[in-house]
Amino acid sequence: MRKQVEEGRLVWMGFHENSYVTGEADRASALLLNALAWAARRPLVAVDPWPAPFTRSTMVAVDVSEFPDRARRLALELAQARVPGTFFIDPGLSGDGDLVRELRAAGELAIRWHHANEGGRARHALDRVRMDWVRLALWSRTFIWARGVRPFGDTLDQPGSEFLAEAGVRYFLAAGGVDSVLPTARRVRRTPSRFVEEGSIIGLGRSSDDDLHLSPLGLEGLDADWIVRRLTDDSESVGRLGGLYVLSLHTQGLGGPEYLPALRAILGRIAASNAWVARGGEIAGWWSSRSRLRLSLGSSSPSVLRIDVENGAARPLENASLAVYPGLMKGTPQARLLPEGPRPRMIVEPESGRVRLDLPRLEPGGRVAVEVTFAR
Repeated sequence: MRKQVEEGRLVWMGFHENSYVTGEADRASALLLNALAWAARRPLVAVDPWPAPFTRSTMVAVDVSEFPDRARRLALELAQARVPGTFFIDPGLSGDGDLVRELRAAGELAIRWHHANEGGRARHALDRVRMDWVRLALWSRTFIWARGVRPFGDTLDQPGSEFLAEAGVRYFLAAGGVDSVLPTARRVRRTPSRFVEEGSIIGLGRSSDDDLHLSPLGLEGLDADWIVRRLTDDSESVGRLGGLYVLSLHTQGLGGPEYLPALRAILGRIAASNAWVARGGEIAGWWSSRSRLRLSLGSSSPSVLRIDVENGAARPLENASLAVYPGLMKGTPQARLLPEGPRPRMIVEPESGRVRLDLPRLEPGGRVAVEVTFAR
């Protein structure tokens, strides 16, 4: 957290500076260095977390491990609310062709997986075959190759991440070990695969309780209005931080018919929100490309900043925006693309001085330079 305190600036990390909180030392170092630069009023630039014009995101994740009829009802409610869902299907239900097609019509198919990096090399090979059989069953009915996984227990360690990456998984949804309201691009060591970008797998973190844990006593007996207020408060708390809110539903939870009024109410609020409501694969694809943007910041004079941007991803990137913190530079900002390009869309936050710049579409390997002048 960062805050302006009269003429000074305060940064609160929420952890000891020598804590290994992120799993990657370079991430912790970058966080600390950027915090020091902001506190010292040095110019900074960063890529905004979400595609413009959004400042937060929402994902609806549905665990489909039992009660197929309830899963169908959930899919219908999501479709009627115009809220896309991501359905994590238990392997035992992957052979139900009618169910799979109905879920696919309401969103994205992914896998609920119970064995991530358990046992030795032989067990890994067997699990890989089992996972491919499940994905092949889904593909045979939808022509979609599932690339998302929700691990059993909602936790995944580094070896488990590497196992999934070897299997061609693009992203996973987890709650245990989550240290941020934003997704993470977890580095992995694996052999190249044509299904995911080499060297990373995207972790989508659930930072709030799922529907089965809204109360220590469970869902039974909870008032519908209370459920809606609780889920709305969770969504707004994550939204104020600019993060990813995951509404985690289960067929044995809010998928029950007695909770239909609460479900409809919360889906209506999600549909009417200003969040980017997207499927797991869409969020992972965006975050993967975003994490491969390379930035450099320079200054040719005390009133001019030059920002060079390069797209290192394997796919085009659209709707990316930059957050520019001018530091001690004063004046009205004016931005233009170099050498003689149009002026990018710009939003200035008067209180913080933060400048938001929208970037043009960047092709793989594409580069763009932005010059920001602060005129007095």
